[in-house]
Amino acid sequence: MLSARTYSALCALALVGVLVNDATAADRIEPTPAELESVDVQEKLGASVPLSTEFIDADGKPVRLADVIGSKPVILTFNYSNCPMLCNVQLGGLVNTMTQMDWNIGSQFDVITISLDPSETSERAAETRDRYIEQYGREGAFENWTFLTGTKEDIDAVANAVGFGYTYHEGRKEYLHPAVLTLVSPRGKVSTYIYGVSYDPTDLRDKLLLAGIGETSEAAAKFILSCYHYDAPTGNGAIVANIMSVGGLVFVLGSVGALAIWRRRRHHEVEALHAEVLHAHAHQVGSTEDHV
Repeated sequence: MLSARTYSALCALALVGVLVNDATAADRIEPTPAELESVDVQEKLGASVPLSTEFIDADGKPVRLADVIGSKPVILTFNYSNCPMLCNVQLGGLVNTMTQMDWNIGSQFDVITISLDPSETSERAAETRDRYIEQYGREGAFENWTFLTGTKEDIDAVANAVGFGYTYHEGRKEYLHPAVLTLVSPRGKVSTYIYGVSYDPTDLRDKLLLAGIGETSEAAAKFILSCYHYDAPTGNGAIVANIMSVGGLVFVLGSVGALAIWRRRRHHEVEALHAEVLHAHAHQVGSTEDHV
């Protein structure tokens, strides 16, 4: 299996090739397949996640989102266990990033993965949970990385609330969906989005810190990947695999150096904010002790 970073790079190179070829052969540009028109993310910063929605966790127990959101910032993902490619790459990339962080699931943040497939069983979700938690290899993840299954109504309620657009391809029996992390505050508010399948550990930590104090922040770039299989327009009926991107031009052709500078500057700002929060907390604790 390709690593998340390699896969992401291949996606970017593929998109560059498409853009270059289209620039020299405009007559060959094909419209976006109808199935992908709804596969997008409409950012809804500050929107409330419906905490009353009910799901079944990987242990077969009924839970509401309110039961698993409330004390720490949350990384929310939409995936499903039988996804042929993208979910495995995305969750693998997330695990790879989290193993590089000094923050831990269950201590500074939690993770919630909602299955897009209403037919997925809790037993199947448990298999997926156990595989990724084993890869992560740190204590606390088993109790605080929650894999949820539920009805289409409840899945859609959460997806619509955070602006996550997906659809089901009847011919392929697959869900077409973006690769994006949605960061949610302890109060259940959308804080920001992180796109793609490979994530920067420092950037993820900074955004979790902001989510933890209820701040919202715009995504640095919007690069949406979705798995899509379709009959090639050659007429031979062959099935080909395509990686479609929406709004990826800025991500691919933008200046890597400028993005790195932005990230460093943003990191310093977040560190300063973190120091202020710690100072305020220490002052509050000191005032309470003096009062006592």
